[in-house]
Amino acid sequence: VNAYDAALFYGMFISNKPEVTQVGDNQSISIGVVSNNNVVPESVKMHYSYNGAEFVELPMMLAEKIGDNNSGKYTVSVPFDMVSENVKFYFTASDDKDTRFSPFTAPQKFFYYDKDTKKLEIY
Repeated sequence: VNAYDAALFYGMFISNKPEVTQVGDNQSISIGVVSNNNVVPESVKMHYSYNGAEFVELPMMLAEKIGDNNSGKYTVSVPFDMVSENVKFYFTASDDKDTRFSPFTAPQKFFYYDKDTKKLEIY
């Protein structure tokens, strides 16, 4: 069984393990977006909220391309410190056929940094 083909059997896939990188005083967050169809780069966004406020959209940039259909690693520099601030967030992306969310049931479910486990968790 080809794992890549199996993961894409039901369409586009957004990773559920965001990668957080410290870049100087800023943090960047990356996710993988893969599809057999053309990913629309402008549709790949991070949505975040401070302390229960409305979600704000941040466009993500294709940092590492896989193939010719805009699949790959998307990254965004964030205007907050995930470790010290109360932030929840999720991701959206579209291809020629569909729109996906990560976590899958976002915005009802979302990512947040758990200060006790020091890991990103889904709530």
